[in-house]
Amino acid sequence: MTLEDIGNIALICSASGILISAIMVAVQFRTANSLFRIQQRDARMRALNDYKTRILHPDVADLLIRGRKSYSDLSEVDKLRFETLIEMAMPSIVSIHRFAHLSTVEKEKAMGFAKLHTMDLTDNPGGREWWAARRDEATIGGPARQMIDDLIGPDGKKPNKRENRIA
Repeated sequence: MTLEDIGNIALICSASGILISAIMVAVQFRTANSLFRIQQRDARMRALNDYKTRILHPDVADLLIRGRKSYSDLSEVDKLRFETLIEMAMPSIVSIHRFAHLSTVEKEKAMGFAKLHTMDLTDNPGGREWWAARRDEATIGGPARQMIDDLIGPDGKKPNKRENRIA
């Protein structure tokens, strides 16, 4: 066996080692991507559960129904409760919207979900009245404020996104 033969054997061993390393990196990328998707979905589900927990309480549901019909007909206490309800729900919705921007994974579905629930809260007579009256004082932050402005306008007078809808 010559020195050249030993060199060829070493070259084959190193090439197979590189091939095995490349396969392992590909498997690790695939595993990391799967884990990221699971974590992203879990975070969206936690935000959704937080939102639903707030919204589905019977007293809150009643207030939401009355407030969506007419903000001006609510008592002062109920106006504050209605405003607080929207301001508490919006961060959950916006977090889902933010997760949509972090990745292209299910981006359209998450964005649609965020817009749908923002419309449910604000694109109705009471929500529009509230936004027009309290926009400047509302503690809703940048992305949520922008989302509401895009849907119903800064003054609440942008045309309805969904016509013939029950408030």
